This record gives sequence, structure tokens and C-alpha cells, in this order.
Amino acid sequence: MRTILAILRQRLGLCCLALMSTSAFAQTTSVYLVDYAKTSRVHQVRLQGVTLLGPTASGSLPRNTVSAGNALRAELVNSDDGSVLASAVLDLAANTRHALLVSGDGNTQPFRLQAVTSAAAEVRVFNAALLPGAASESALSVDWPGAIESLPLAHGAISPILDAGIYGGMRVRRNSNNQTLLQLARFTPDLRGRILVVHGQTDTLWVDAITLSTGSGEVSVGLRQLVSGPVKVQLLNGGAYFFPEDAMSVRLSSALPGGVEPVGSIYAYGELSPAYMLAESGIFRVCAQPRVDGGFLPDTQVCDNVEMDGGKRYVLVSKAFAPDSCCSTLFDDPLPFLVYELTEASSDRARLTLSYAAVAPQLGEAMVVSRDDGSLPQQFRSPFAYEAETGFRDSRVRVLDGAPGTLDLKVRSIGGNRNLADLAPLSVGLGVAIDAFLIGDGKRFPYRIVTTSGTPAERTVNMDVNGFWSIDEIPLEGFNLTPVPSQDRLLGTWFSHNSKGETSWYTFDSCRSEPGASVCAAPTAFAGDSVELRVYRTQSAGSGRILEDAGLMSIHFESCTRAVASISLLGLPNKALRLSNQTPSADCLPEVTLGDQR
Repeated sequence: MRTILAILRQRLGLCCLALMSTSAFAQTTSVYLVDYAKTSRVHQVRLQGVTLLGPTASGSLPRNTVSAGNALRAELVNSDDGSVLASAVLDLAANTRHALLVSGDGNTQPFRLQAVTSAAAEVRVFNAALLPGAASESALSVDWPGAIESLPLAHGAISPILDAGIYGGMRVRRNSNNQTLLQLARFTPDLRGRILVVHGQTDTLWVDAITLSTGSGEVSVGLRQLVSGPVKVQLLNGGAYFFPEDAMSVRLSSALPGGVEPVGSIYAYGELSPAYMLAESGIFRVCAQPRVDGGFLPDTQVCDNVEMDGGKRYVLVSKAFAPDSCCSTLFDDPLPFLVYELTEASSDRARLTLSYAAVAPQLGEAMVVSRDDGSLPQQFRSPFAYEAETGFRDSRVRVLDGAPGTLDLKVRSIGGNRNLADLAPLSVGLGVAIDAFLIGDGKRFPYRIVTTSGTPAERTVNMDVNGFWSIDEIPLEGFNLTPVPSQDRLLGTWFSHNSKGETSWYTFDSCRSEPGASVCAAPTAFAGDSVELRVYRTQSAGSGRILEDAGLMSIHFESCTRAVASISLLGLPNKALRLSNQTPSADCLPEVTLGDQR
């Protein structure tokens, strides 16, 4: 008896050991259920009779750990009666991430189940859209920037691995007639390792991004699409490119095969093109190339992709860049092109919007825009590449949004006391919306404000004229000059004496108002290198002094160190005096005229 028991124990031990050994070497794999099937009743997806977990309401995609193997049966099952709506036989390799793709509605398109592996660096597109018709009519056509040709995808088909150009956006068309069904905006998130699912019906399609990870996956619902429809765009040469020329070729074309006809021409610095009407919204390829000595040098072209929604108006600014073939320079810019949507008009409001399209003195440095009506200055700053999807909100300021008015805009750096750009007084009426753009780099191209209304820019007040200017012809005499940038104004004093030793105190002002007046008769009169001033004589010093009209004076500044004053005082002969700046600023370059130095 003991011998029989010993034999049984030995055999049972070997059996258990065999079972443990089999269990230890069982191979598993990961399956993520990507279920886009549409059924009239609740349905389930089963693999080898086991119900798989699908996406949750929060967008999580559970990982189903199942036994790996070949010829595994997957079924789409009606939950009410257990009837099988569709089935497929799958081969699932071990230790791999698989997406089980389910599509169809059993009416417009048949149900279909299939499995695809997903690696971390791959991007694929899955057609789950329910377009009616035969296979040739319901197939989609997918393309993206840089694609050599469109990729046809039948219903339920999964694309091969796509190249990196897909990150720049995607267009989906009906394959039979090239009708555009949707245009996906450039992808903000990193789409590597994702499956892009096109789903919906003819009138409304969406794209979801499916992420498969070692833990649970994720469903990003409804990636941003571009609004369909025609686009109106103007091109603006914002200058600031590597070659200091004043004209540039700016051309815009579709970044996708078979898109809109190219538009553009050669524009001078600060020139805003006429409005071009593009037949279709989408992703566009813009290229700029400076004209050098009447021609174009090889390898000096810079191109980038931009996107524009339909039914809207834009200004596309070509700004700072270094040519692709050149090394990084001070003028290299991560955003060589900016696209700003124009402000919509409102019948009961006057609107003026200023957008930052210049090269910042330091990337990201904010600037200040002020008005001459006493309102508080507003800050705006250089945009960054990662803000493209937000519309560069911090790079735009609504200078006026309400009652109509006349504004004199000035832009300066924060903490600076000199104007970098100045706009001539601009009247904005009810129902009018005007957009203005700050362009330039302050070096090769002076900062300038360009408007959609065509309002001219003014020369900025140069603070280099500030200080004491001696008169070359008259020892111990000179002018004390004080520019007022916020008012485009120049003030000054002059202590003079004649051959008899009689002294006179003069003051002068570019406002040219009547003596004692509180209103400036010639606002914004000082800008650039020439100014007209009214001269007043002071009859007595102190609080009881009296100003009386003494004549006129004009000053032409040849540079920040040399000037000529033409004086016409009442009762005295006209004369011209040469002036020398005895207190030049650190920024003063004597060989550069004030007209060039900004």
C-alpha cells in the first residue's frame, strides 16, 4: 500500500511540475480595442470568447492582456442576443502592442475587424468613415505637406507607416472626385506612435488620435480642423532679412498636391500687397527671397508652411530670417513668417489692432504702444513658434475698441525714452476696423508701423538731438534742445547777446502756438531730421515773465553732431548758424545722418 501511495505522489508531483512549467512559458500580448463600429444596439468585441475592454468616457484606452498566437478568432457581437455581426481570424505576436480596429455600420459599409501592430515611432491613418457607395466611391484620399502623391484608403483600410511630413497637417479628400472633406491643422502634440482615425459621415468627418502605450492607451478626440471655404490674404514685406536689400520676393502656394494657384510678387520693405483670394483654406507654402543687385542669389530662399481658415482675412508677414544655406546669425528667427487674422468690423464700434511682426531687440522682449490721448500704455511682445495655435494673443493689442477717435500711435521698448516707430495721426470711425503691424529689426530696417488703411508712418523723434548745441559763429552761445518723443515735439532755449552787450532770452517750440496759448497749434511737428519752430522772447525772469512773439526758426540736423539753424527774428536780419552737439549720446554715430539712424 505504501508503495502504491508513493508512486501516486510521485506522478502527481510530476504532473503539477509540468503544469507549472507550461504556465511559466505561456506567452501573452497587448490588445487595445479601437472600436468605431456603429450598431443600432449595444455590441461587444470578443477575442477567443473573452470580451475586450474598449475606450472609457474619459478617453482612456484600456490594455487587454491576452494569449498570443495564430488563428485567433475575433467577433463583433450583439450584446442582446449574442448574434455575431462580423468576425475575423487574427495572428497576434507575443509581447507586442496591437490595435484591434473595428469599423462599419452593416448598412452604409460592412463591419470589419482587423489588427495592426503599433511601434513608438510610427504614424498610420485608419479609414473608419461611413461614406456611401461602392468601394471606388467611398474610398478616401489622404495627403500631407511633402507627400509625393495622395494615398488612397478604402473603408476599413489602415495606411502604411507615414513619413514625418504628416506632422505638418493632413488633407482628406474623396478619392473619386478629389472633393476636400476635411483639412487637419498642423499637429501641436507629437503624433509619433499614434493611429489617426478618420470617422464620421460625408457631411461631417473628424480625426481622432489613438495612442498605444505600455500602460493604458489614450483617445484624443477631434483634432483641430481648418474651417473650409475661400481665404483672403495680403502679403507684407517685413524686411529684416540677412541681405540688406529693400525688395523681396514673397510667394504663396499650396503645401499639398493639386492646391490653389500660386500668388505673390516682389515687394519693397513695408509694402502691403493687394488682397489675394484663395479658393480653398488649408496649409500653404510661403517662400521669401531677397533681391540682390536686381537678381536672386542661389541658396538665399527661405520657406515655411502656414495655415489659414476659410471665410477669414489674413495678413502674412515675411520677417527676419537667415537663408537656409547660411549659418545662424543675429537675424536668424524661429518664425520667419507670421500670419495674423484681420480684425472684424462692428457697426457700433471703432477698432484698431496693433500686431507685433517685428524682430525683437532680444527674442521675447516686450514693447509698449501708447496713444497721445492720455490713455495708459499697453504692452505686447514678440511671438514664439509654439504659440501659433493660440493666434499670438500676447502679440496683439486692441488699441481702440469703442468710440471713434483720432490716434497718434508710438511704439517704444519697455523702459526706453525713445520712440522706435511712429504712425501719423489716424482717424477711426464707427463700423471701421483697421489693423496695424510693427515691422523691422531696428538695424538694417528701421521699425515701422504699416496699416491696412494705408496711413503713412512718421519719422520718429530722435533723442540724439537732446543736449547743448554750441553756435560755431558765436562763442559762448548755444541752444539747449529737449525733444519730447511722446508729443513729437522739440523745445529749446537760447541765451543771446549783441555787440552792445545786451542780452536776450529766447525759447522756442515746435508747437508754434500763440504766446501763452495752452493748445499745441502744430502737434506732431518734430519727426526726423528737420523741424520748424516758433521763437518767443522772455521779457522778465521768474514767475512774472512774459512771452512775446519773436519770429521763426528752422533747424536741419545733418547728423547727431552737426546741424544748421535758419533764424528769422522780428526786426533783425535773417541769418544761418551752424551748430555742434557738445553732449552727444553714447549711441551717436557722427557719420550717419539722422534720417538713417533710428
